[in-house]
Amino acid sequence: KSGYKTATASVSVTTNEASVKQMNVVAGVDTGISFNPASTGYGETPVGNVSGKTITVTGSGLSSSITVTNSDNTNFWVKETPLPATGGTLNITYKPQSKGSHSTTITCKSGDKVATCVVTGTASNPVPTFTEGWNFSEKNAKKAAWMENWTNYRNMAFGNGKLYVVDAAKGVVKVINAQTAAHIKDLNMTGVSGGALAIVDVAYVDGKIVGTGIATKGDDTAKATLKAYVWDNDDAAPRCILNTTNLGGMDRVGDAIEVEGNLTTGKLVYLGQQSRSYTTATGTTATGNCNSLITYAITNGTVATTPVKADVDNYIVGLSPRAIPMGGGEYWAVGQNYRPRIINGSGDVVMDLKTDALQSVQGNDIVSFKFKGDDYAFATEYDPGTSGDTQSMLKNGRAALISGAAGWADATRKAYYPSTGLSSNTRNTTCSSSICVNVNGE
Repeated sequence: KSGYKTATASVSVTTNEASVKQMNVVAGVDTGISFNPASTGYGETPVGNVSGKTITVTGSGLSSSITVTNSDNTNFWVKETPLPATGGTLNITYKPQSKGSHSTTITCKSGDKVATCVVTGTASNPVPTFTEGWNFSEKNAKKAAWMENWTNYRNMAFGNGKLYVVDAAKGVVKVINAQTAAHIKDLNMTGVSGGALAIVDVAYVDGKIVGTGIATKGDDTAKATLKAYVWDNDDAAPRCILNTTNLGGMDRVGDAIEVEGNLTTGKLVYLGQQSRSYTTATGTTATGNCNSLITYAITNGTVATTPVKADVDNYIVGLSPRAIPMGGGEYWAVGQNYRPRIINGSGDVVMDLKTDALQSVQGNDIVSFKFKGDDYAFATEYDPGTSGDTQSMLKNGRAALISGAAGWADATRKAYYPSTGLSSNTRNTTCSSSICVNVNGE
């Protein structure tokens, strides 16, 4: 009431009962400082971006101007000019310098009157963007001198600034400068032989190149033999580290190879294919090309010839299956036109990548990585084509950038590269593809 100081009291109320509170008011004028709003928060703001908020400060019964201080001058900025004794407006800028939750306390003071207002903000990392360095593709109508046919190149690995690109048709691994695309040399392929394909995929581990061929079960012993090789450097002849016909009962092993751990103590990791019965999503029994995790243990540098097999129950990844170690005993499992899933060493499905994180036909590679503390992945995808027209599918291969910051079950697709895709007319009928990611600091 005009001419009286404001009085404040707490009142307890009970449902369906009247509550009475005696208020004792005192004649005079309120003195103090108040904020409107009493506190404020910013929505999620990418690091480096700027957001602004306005707070009204009201001074009552003050005899001197109001000074303003800010406890966090790194992420928040307030013009700390004294306000009149009656108050004024504070413009607060939030420009986060790092990912995470931030807060600052705005303190206003006049004489012995002090009031504080807490301002909070949450910062996220901006999604990284990528600039194309070079592009040899049907869509781009460019071909390097070392490329005989676009369709020959099936897989690759990155290491020490170089790409190791597999020409599966020619049985050659080409060493390419990753930044300039210049052909450095071909690896020595002496003794690389056998299998349905002698060399189809490579991995880079501790400065060494590991390669594999494809083995298919059948009467042809050469095709049924799985081999893996190591090149100790770019100039070395290959050493055969695995030569076995024990495919763990699989019909086909070797479309892709990964190394878990290292070449002293680790595992050669494959995802095999086998025709067997399985239970469909509707509960019926069917027979199809199912998958199993196939690993060959490495002990003191020697690779076991008998694998450990773990069936991936009720889950098919189609042609060119690949299992990619994620650490902690888990793997990405991916193949032709099947959504990537995370499985454990027993073959159990742990988590599905969110359905619409890949909006088209999926390829057979996904590479997850951390950048500035956030989870991301690149995965290959292709045009889905038009309904009933299979010849319009599997064109325009590209790498989709996926954010896993909210978890892979709630992942979101952010962009894809190259934006126009790679092919104009040629279809990748096996969905065989390869992605390499190198994170250099920040």
